[in-house]
Amino acid sequence: MEFAVSSPLPSDYIRSDPRVFFSYHPENASFQKGFLGVDVSTVSGTLHVRFPYAVEVKNITLTFIGREIVESASSALGRDLITDLDLPFNFNVPEDAIESFISQFGKVQYTLRATINRKAKKKTTVEVVVPLCRWSMPEESKMREESSEAQHIWKRYNNEAGGDRYGV
Repeated sequence: MEFAVSSPLPSDYIRSDPRVFFSYHPENASFQKGFLGVDVSTVSGTLHVRFPYAVEVKNITLTFIGREIVESASSALGRDLITDLDLPFNFNVPEDAIESFISQFGKVQYTLRATINRKAKKKTTVEVVVPLCRWSMPEESKMREESSEAQHIWKRYNNEAGGDRYGV
């Protein structure tokens, strides 16, 4: 299995196959773009298929799964022969989606699942955990501490640079 900096860890996979894997954009830290509750949040990346020989494929189904199927994309390949395939995907996450969590009482977990339907009822399936995060306002006391510390650093910088040039 090829793992790059922009790929989930092997331990993030619920089901894996060395010939099929996911990646997300190298500038991102996960599949999630945006924060729930702040702006449009999406789950996006690329499904990579690397068969060592040509495999006849009927279709590839890529599903984002949470408490319910949010959206599903299917690529009808009409029984094409494939060896290498990069299939980009982008799922919109509803604003009211519940943030991922695990507790002693249960969990909310989201996954990406790709199923490659091949001839003669053969299937290849991979599934990876996709944690979703909701933005939350920092506590007011924490914001005051950080603001006070930033002002202290700025004052020290101004004094070292020759005076109070910016009125801080």
